Amino acid sequence: MAHVGRFLELGDAHGDAPDGWRDENWFYIRTERWKDIHDAGDPIEAARMHKDAGLPKTPNGGLQVKMGRQVEGRPRAYAVRASEVLRPAEA
Repeated sequence: MAHVGRFLELGDAHGDAPDGWRDENWFYIRTERWKDIHDAGDPIEAARMHKDAGLPKTPNGGLQVKMGRQVEGRPRAYAVRASEVLRPAEA
């Protein structure tokens, strides 16, 4: 993934997280960034397709997670497995 640096490591209180946050297992993508990524189609439908494929963390059957207290304002985000995000693109 070319833009890993745009995701702030969870627990790092310093710096900006323009695209979201990350930890060892997950990328937490800001809602507005998710919409930008899927601007050619329906971002909600894209989230549903990811959910059907078992890619995101979906507590309580929802499509987003609420960030923990270590993230100011506790925004909602789409949580996608890091192993899927970092996997090389298949040719």
